[in-house]
Amino acid sequence: MKTNLVLGAIPFVCLAACSSEDVSKGDPTFGDTGIRLVASTEASDDVAAMRFEYQPVDCASGTPTGPAITADSPLSSFKIPGGVPELEDRPLDTESKHLFADNFENVEPGCYDVTASPIQEEGSPAKFCFPASMQGVVAVEGETTEILLINQCKGRDNAAIDVIATLNHEPEVVGVEFDESKFVSCGQGQVICADAVDPDNDPIEFEWTLTGGPSAIGPTVIARSHDDETGITTECVEYLPSGPGRYDVHVRVYDLVHDGGGLVRIEDYTAEGHESHGELDFFFYVGVGEAPDAKIASPAPMSLSASVLLAPSTSDVLMLDSTVWGGLASAEAASVVALGLNPVVVDAATWGSMTIADFAKYRAVVLGDPFCTGDFGTVAAAEANASVWSAAVTGNVLLIGSDPTLHGKQLVMDAGIKFAVDDPTRTGAYITTSCLYHSAVPGTPIPMLDGFGSFTATNSGVCHNDSHIVAAHPAMSTLSDDYLSNWSCSVHNSFDNWPTNFEVMAISLGFGAEYAAGDGTVGTPYILARGVVPTKCGDAILDPSEECDDGNNVSGDGCDAACNREECGDGVVQGGEACDDGNLSEGDGCDHHCRVEDDPCAPTHGRD
Repeated sequence: MKTNLVLGAIPFVCLAACSSEDVSKGDPTFGDTGIRLVASTEASDDVAAMRFEYQPVDCASGTPTGPAITADSPLSSFKIPGGVPELEDRPLDTESKHLFADNFENVEPGCYDVTASPIQEEGSPAKFCFPASMQGVVAVEGETTEILLINQCKGRDNAAIDVIATLNHEPEVVGVEFDESKFVSCGQGQVICADAVDPDNDPIEFEWTLTGGPSAIGPTVIARSHDDETGITTECVEYLPSGPGRYDVHVRVYDLVHDGGGLVRIEDYTAEGHESHGELDFFFYVGVGEAPDAKIASPAPMSLSASVLLAPSTSDVLMLDSTVWGGLASAEAASVVALGLNPVVVDAATWGSMTIADFAKYRAVVLGDPFCTGDFGTVAAAEANASVWSAAVTGNVLLIGSDPTLHGKQLVMDAGIKFAVDDPTRTGAYITTSCLYHSAVPGTPIPMLDGFGSFTATNSGVCHNDSHIVAAHPAMSTLSDDYLSNWSCSVHNSFDNWPTNFEVMAISLGFGAEYAAGDGTVGTPYILARGVVPTKCGDAILDPSEECDDGNNVSGDGCDAACNREECGDGVVQGGEACDDGNLSEGDGCDHHCRVEDDPCAPTHGRD
């Protein structure tokens, strides 16, 4: 199921011929309220009345929570818009004339699946007009929610068939290259590039499968390009082998066609179902060597002289429904809307059916925080196809070992999703582990991140609340140490292993000593990011955690070795100060220039 957020005061519309859309406004409350429903039909002698059904559902899951309410209303003799300004062109054209039925129903506040079904005079379903429905309609306490449904009726138009027959040829794998050699040592990643060409110049999707040998992490897509002159598409992936042996690899390439706003395989698109793909089997060897490094990094994307494929083609941000509390009414969705983008929520089945090309059309993917409630197996869909969706994520990635939604920290979602969509040419990601690894033992794998490399988590031991930002990016300049601290439990899990193309974004101070940040602080990493710049005192770059940075680590020049401002009145005698009594008052022996009073020759250092 796919749902899109609709904003504004215009009536909501759902056609029976297309997918239903969930509309959510605000959090559900309880009390007396009502839903006003208008159902419009095209002219038909078959319809005498409209049967309205209000099915109460759980706002988060859409599961029915009680018996449905039904009511029948006859068609009105009035036709809409009927000269009512509020209805004209919203969405029915001013000059149109539609039969309709209207029903007002008092309901308990909450969410409802609403259906309007055209019926004949004796109450049986109409033969020529179809039901229309809308899911997740929110009834808010003290307010009336009005929606407009359009029930499509069969017409009697003449038909025509105009056939264009085109030939399609399957793509071919024309070459495979190893980054250095098909022989690598334990602890090394194996980078493989495959070249493919399509005779009709269709876009191509690669599918990599490890068919034999020991297990390996991957494939992780690290580069993808197309050469317009030769017509060759190249994709490079990395495997992280688990041990010595022969690794059998199968690569298959499919040609693609546009369908429904995305790319699908041509062999799935055609009614005949004929195969249209090329494939090749090959292998590489891993020899005995050093043990794998706990932080093996994927190589930087290879320099390929061609245009990068899979740039986002929409202004949509994709969210897995089981990871965001409230779906389109979630805090994450609100952050997306605030950026002028469209949140799209899909269920596990839809997520699991998507290809790399499907994911790559979105500006970002979101695996959010479901309020630390419910079944924490709800990331299973993201785990099952981790290598697929992560391959499309070539932009910024933010990974948070906490639950900002539960604590109402909207700025975290706002800044994090803004960071994820910062590069319009790449698909980014905003991901929280919420409370999933709150009780994890050290070195616990995080399967949903396998497509990015090897990540492991450990529990925080106790609730840590002293957070410190150690990396920066303009999109997240609104975040501060104070905002991330003192949530009662700011940290639910830390990370004890991650790929080196990810930087530590924030640490828990005073806990652990395994990570020393560039600004000299020590703690436990719990926010990671790909695309940020680590803070470092003395690099002449003012980072969020620094009061000043004069390009050195020397105290006594107005900015001390820890990048704190040195000022008269801070209670510390430093630099050219003769005294500093912690204030800028006169007459107490140390004046506002930090000179000893009555000593005109004393040096000055501070404010005028």
